Amino acid sequence: MKIKDGFIMRDVLDKTMVVPTEEAGKDLHGFIRLNATGKFIWNAIAEGKTIEETAKAMTEAYEGLSEEQALLDVQGFVEKMKEAGVFEE
Repeated sequence: MKIKDGFIMRDVLDKTMVVPTEEAGKDLHGFIRLNATGKFIWNAIAEGKTIEETAKAMTEAYEGLSEEQALLDVQGFVEKMKEAGVFEE
């Protein structure tokens, strides 16, 4: 899993946004707003972590989060990003 070329994450004031650049702007008009969990997952994927590694890292970062729930959260986020054309295999 990786982030397609042409998409960047930026913090703007107190909000985190995924913004298309260059050619990516033709497919995604506007931006995607991320919450803290989305930002965590984005950063992990950007570092090259797998879905499973990202879920494990989340259970270490968020007290009380089960591995099962973390995996569901990461899978859901990744699917949404793939549907939006932001992530690719």
